[in-house]
Amino acid sequence: MTVQNMFTPLVSARGTTRYGAKTAMSAGHLIMAAGMIGLSLLPGDTSVWVIALVMVPVAFGGGLAMPAMTGLLLECGPMARAGLASGVSTPAASSAKPWPCQSSVR
Repeated sequence: MTVQNMFTPLVSARGTTRYGAKTAMSAGHLIMAAGMIGLSLLPGDTSVWVIALVMVPVAFGGGLAMPAMTGLLLECGPMARAGLASGVSTPAASSAKPWPCQSSVR
C-alpha cells in the first residue's frame, strides 16, 4: 500500500485540476467507504492476503482525498499562515467541524 500511495496523489492532482477539490475528496471518501464496507463483510477467519487486497480501495481513497483536502486548506488561509494550515490538515481531517472557507476551488 505504501507503493500505491506514492502514485495516488498524482491521480488526485489530475482529478482535482479537472473536477475540483470537492469532487476529488468526495470520490476518495466514497472509495474508502466501499473498502471499509468490504472489510466489515469479511468473516473472521479470512486470509491476510484477502484482507490486504480489500484494503487497496481504502488506501487508494485516502490517497485521493487527502492531497485535495490539504490543497483546499492551504488556499483557505492567508499565505503567511500556510505552514499552520498545513500542520492542522491531519487533525482537521479527523474532526467533525468544517473549516469555514470562502474558497474559489469548486
